[in-house]
Amino acid sequence: MSAFASAHASRHASRHASIRGRLVSTRMSLFLGLLLVVGSACSDLLPDLEKELEEEIPLFPSNMAVDFGVVAQGTTKSEPILIANPRSSPLEVTAEIVGDDAAYFEFSLADAAGASVTVAPRATLGIEVRFLASDLGTKNASLHLHAGGQHGEIALLGTSALDGPAIACAPDSLDLGTVLLGSFDSRSFECTNTGKYIDKVGTGNPLLIDSISSDSDAFEVSIVEDDGSPGPKTEGYLAGESFRVEVTFLPTEVGSVSAAIHLETDAVDGGTLELEVMGLGQAVGACTRTDEYEYPSGDSSWPPRFILGGVPLDRTGDGEVDQEDILLMLDGEEVPHLDGDQPVWSFDRENNVVDFMPLYIPRGKTASATYDTACP
Repeated sequence: MSAFASAHASRHASRHASIRGRLVSTRMSLFLGLLLVVGSACSDLLPDLEKELEEEIPLFPSNMAVDFGVVAQGTTKSEPILIANPRSSPLEVTAEIVGDDAAYFEFSLADAAGASVTVAPRATLGIEVRFLASDLGTKNASLHLHAGGQHGEIALLGTSALDGPAIACAPDSLDLGTVLLGSFDSRSFECTNTGKYIDKVGTGNPLLIDSISSDSDAFEVSIVEDDGSPGPKTEGYLAGESFRVEVTFLPTEVGSVSAAIHLETDAVDGGTLELEVMGLGQAVGACTRTDEYEYPSGDSSWPPRFILGGVPLDRTGDGEVDQEDILLMLDGEEVPHLDGDQPVWSFDRENNVVDFMPLYIPRGKTASATYDTACP
């Protein structure tokens, strides 16, 4: 190789080295990581590549949820959500709340009025979501977000509860059964302060009992503590504490008696609680008797008659002894004496017999009659 050719080759190699030295790298810091673009000849491609990469960036987090916790009924609680626009161009964001309980949630997009807003490049969007605790119970919905061809869902959860003392009693009603005139029987309701005290230290305000009364003289009522001492406590009952409402049935006349017990408290779910009680007054010397009779399945002995073993007394206290004073059952199910306005069965007091009407004769079934009669 000539000296000229050698010098030319050397200059050519040096030029290539210089070109390689002038290669530049561009680093893009995005949510997806780092991209290295090599070569000044690629610089014209950077805007397109950047745009393409930006469109791949997830705009909305996955598996996101907002739990408002327990909120006092009748109040509203707000929680913020922040959405970032990582793109170099403006981004229009729209939102809506869907679900069966959507009416219990609402939102606002920054200062925008409506369900859509434009977010500037590299800026953030503040979304305020509110839980409207109007009805008791747990509510669920979803906030749906749409932007840049992407869709996101944020689960919304909130529970509305009473804030303060509340009362619950069990059972719902008391049947004190049959009690002889001049005698008595007592049973009780178990009542508890079931209130919640939201965002408060300790147990909050106690449940206070203002008064207790019965709307019938046949039932006497009182408050009894768990240890048997008389109540109510003047300082009230803290959350979870309980007491008994003792009911005593003292019938003064024969027949059924029902009444309501009124309990006045400072419970936030309504100050007055009504408890249903009932009982049956029975004449002195009367005993309850049950007779059974199995009706034949054939027609040979019709009409069959159910002859009672005792003489029924006036159980209802209406001055007459009739079918109203007898509880008649067929195979364990009560039989009314009327079907609409048609009689099903009757009581023949003269013969002390229960008679079914021809259309209602219970062939092959077992009947039982329960009634009051004179004690042996």
